[in-house]
Amino acid sequence: SLAGTFGAMPLFQLGVRYEGAETAGILSTLEPITSIALGALLLGEKVDTSQMFGAALIIFGVIIAQKKMVG
Repeated sequence: SLAGTFGAMPLFQLGVRYEGAETAGILSTLEPITSIALGALLLGEKVDTSQMFGAALIIFGVIIAQKKMVG
């Protein structure tokens, strides 16, 4: 967990520097979906209906936030 933290924070800071705080913040909300996908692909975890529903809500929220940021 320490390696993940020490790797994630500098990469997030680079993302903020190059893409801006708003875009980096919105994209960071996709982390739970990445965790579910990697858990299923690498660890063979089962993805249930509630996880898929939650992922769809997150994606929908990101789309709404992105539209408000652009327009």
